[in-house]
Amino acid sequence: MKLLEMFEEDVGLVGLERSAPSRTQIEAWLSRPSIKEPSARYQNWTELNSFYEWAVDEDLIDRNPMHKIDKGELPAGRKYRAISPEDLERAVVVADPLTRAYLLLAARAGCELDEIAHFSQGDVLPAGSQPSLRVSGGRSATRIVPLDDQLRAALDAVTVTDAHTAWETDPSKLSKGIVNFLRGDNLEIHQSVRNLRHRFGYDQASLGKSEGEVAKLMGVSVQTAAKYFQDEEVSDSDLNTSDEDLLEDNERSGRRARSGQVTHIEDPRLRLAIEIHAVDMAIEHYTQLGGTSFAKLGKPYDIRLELNGVERHVEVKGSSLLIDTVELTINEVTHANSYQPTDLLVVDSIHWSASDGEITTSGGRLRVWSEWVPGNDDLRARTFAYSLPTP
Repeated sequence: MKLLEMFEEDVGLVGLERSAPSRTQIEAWLSRPSIKEPSARYQNWTELNSFYEWAVDEDLIDRNPMHKIDKGELPAGRKYRAISPEDLERAVVVADPLTRAYLLLAARAGCELDEIAHFSQGDVLPAGSQPSLRVSGGRSATRIVPLDDQLRAALDAVTVTDAHTAWETDPSKLSKGIVNFLRGDNLEIHQSVRNLRHRFGYDQASLGKSEGEVAKLMGVSVQTAAKYFQDEEVSDSDLNTSDEDLLEDNERSGRRARSGQVTHIEDPRLRLAIEIHAVDMAIEHYTQLGGTSFAKLGKPYDIRLELNGVERHVEVKGSSLLIDTVELTINEVTHANSYQPTDLLVVDSIHWSASDGEITTSGGRLRVWSEWVPGNDDLRARTFAYSLPTP
């Protein structure tokens, strides 16, 4: 039984008509005998909190009743994987000037691929004895980070002419170039740009920065930054690869991801191309079944259509790899639990190629789960919303 259905059956209401269960009712439910572990209480609290946050955002209720209710203990989380200082130094020593600048922008300034691609010499901001770097062009807001001597020297080595004629501005090509360089025969370092960026997070934490300061420097939430403050980093030998996202950008189309492994695309243009291809295949599939009145929405589901006189919603997921696991947002889960018929349609093994900045997609394996309801047993928590205690 889904958690929200269980909650409604036990408590008597969920509360989406300007009312909500009382704090006493929720507290009693979270303390029921079947909740034996503090981490189970936390997970129950988190799902309820996400549901009520959504309800507030949708203006269905006036307040979130989960505030000021004890959450229990946060389940132990896995650390980020970061390139080691030794491997980073090995790579920097043998890299050409441009590649060295790319590596250090990620590892010494916490830049994402888009932010590296958008870098220009004008982003170096002199500020007395400690120059700074303006980081922009990515998913995060523009931010200012300290510019250390090693990164400053690397950027100085790249002339203005180089920056205009040779600096790679295509995030997909940039990612492939960095990864291929690191994996080369001379280095054999199997890391991504994300792992370089995590190096910056750990280093800032070790320098005594607070979680809030690291979050601001990296353009992430405090919750995300908190992982850099755990006692030890995860090493390659300790890494459970099924829990580590697989970066699709540098993988061969059609490769099989490990069972349970979530895949991720860093390049926003590639990500959009894969999404569009999957949605187009979905529309073609339902058109052949007699579907009409198609509408592309994106959130909280991708396609609305009419089939056999009934409105049907479709959640679409696309991947260039062969996958058995997809990532869902709380809104996607909540919507599928609250509206039927909703289908889950997955198109994986999509072939793609890039030429002159254009991405071309083709093919793919299409699978459909009709009248799809995501059950608790098939879901696992990956992030949590944390309400800061009142000082």
